[in-house]
Amino acid sequence: MASQSKNGSQSPPDGLQLRAVITELPPFRLAAWLLAIGVLFLVMALHMLTGLLAGLLVYELVRALTPFVQRRLTSERAHLISVVFLSAIIIGLLTLVIFGLVAFFHGGPDRLQLLQAKLMVVDQARTQLPAWLQRYLPDNVDDIRQIISDWLQSHSGEVQPKVDPSVQTNICIV
Repeated sequence: MASQSKNGSQSPPDGLQLRAVITELPPFRLAAWLLAIGVLFLVMALHMLTGLLAGLLVYELVRALTPFVQRRLTSERAHLISVVFLSAIIIGLLTLVIFGLVAFFHGGPDRLQLLQAKLMVVDQARTQLPAWLQRYLPDNVDDIRQIISDWLQSHSGEVQPKVDPSVQTNICIV
């Protein structure tokens, strides 16, 4: 147990040392905090949070992968090989997803019928939902299409500067 000192405060147990509390804030630390706060507000204002999180994820994945590669190579090459390996995996996965989507939509009308059949299952699932939740859902597929179309038309000004004209044409067609 901790023993009492002369002034009434408790002293630490044997073998334990307490660190001094820093009461002064160095100017460089204050500047770093203010800069970090400013950058975080800028990230939120420019809607770059997903990009920031993706970058931090890649950073952590490279940090986690480097020690495995470092067992066989020098530290400089291990880091480089980790980045190249991670990039190859990401590019490969994106390529497979794109080829899968192209193959799905070029599969002919039977693919769209399959998609509509799955949508019918979702539509039938409405009957199993509570009444208070059903009133927030659209009645049929045409209502969903109309809601999406209205939303796209009302937000076309936001989408327009960020999307190339071919994608804008496809959005207007929908």
